[in-house]
Amino acid sequence: MTQPAFWKLSMGKNDFTDILEVLDWLRQGLVLAHSQTKKKASSHESQGEQFVDPERDGDYFYLCHGNRKATHPRRGIILFGRFDGPSIPVRHHRWTDDGWAGRRFDWIKTAVTPKKFTGEHKQWTPRNNSTFVPVPDTDLEQFEAEILKPYFELTLSKLGIKRVSLG
Repeated sequence: MTQPAFWKLSMGKNDFTDILEVLDWLRQGLVLAHSQTKKKASSHESQGEQFVDPERDGDYFYLCHGNRKATHPRRGIILFGRFDGPSIPVRHHRWTDDGWAGRRFDWIKTAVTPKKFTGEHKQWTPRNNSTFVPVPDTDLEQFEAEILKPYFELTLSKLGIKRVSLG
């Protein structure tokens, strides 16, 4: 059996102008991404295709709404969760196009700190303008140190994840 993957998911400020919009979807038990979100340079699939892929069921993610700034103190890392089931199409009265997808999830933990992420700039960090990006296995130790521990007081071992030896 393969271990679940870890993802950065951003319900970003361009589509969700206020954190309250994000919280409304969370209250409905859904996290969202547009199924046609473009791919990042290093990926074979678009971010949207990866989000709706049925293989995401059981994968972990952390949700952010941009990165916290003095001018936007309500943005930042929000929660850590695990996808529970397939993606479903969603509609919102404000959106003029189809293509939005939602995923049900298990809410594992709310972020324990509102601090701005200041770590290294990588595609899977809040400092990068990305919607849905995997954390590479080679970065799991850094992910644990910079996201899991400080924002959620979690470790890979607490999640039952065995570290893969890279050597």
